[in-house]
Amino acid sequence: MGSFTSVGPYLREAETRNILLYNLRREANATKGDLMSQTSNYAFYSNPVEGRDDEYNNWYDKVHLPELLAMFPQIKSAKRYSAPDDSASVHRYLTIYEIEGDLNTTVEAIDIAAAAGKLQLSDAIDVEGSKRELWLGR
Repeated sequence: MGSFTSVGPYLREAETRNILLYNLRREANATKGDLMSQTSNYAFYSNPVEGRDDEYNNWYDKVHLPELLAMFPQIKSAKRYSAPDDSASVHRYLTIYEIEGDLNTTVEAIDIAAAAGKLQLSDAIDVEGSKRELWLGR
């Protein structure tokens, strides 16, 4: 079946059914050239909690990114960036995830997995100050 089958064990039964329905729609639409077969980007802006930069970066690079890439095969790549020291940016870090297929469904599945405790989260990230943007491929 589609790429969400590996997520099934992490979701409640009703959520799994929704993902399976999504897979059927994705497979039916895969050759139509619509949003289901597009490559898009998910931009996540973040900061570590004050004084916890090393812990934050270690978690992000060695736990979070490998976990997301293994759990969600529709994430084709993830690239991290840091703002220059003299930047006026509110955020010190940016991660760009390249996602193949339905962007909103993928981000929703990540949120569901996080809420269900299936992702190892860190208290070294300033969650309240984080921001995300979704960018559709053209």
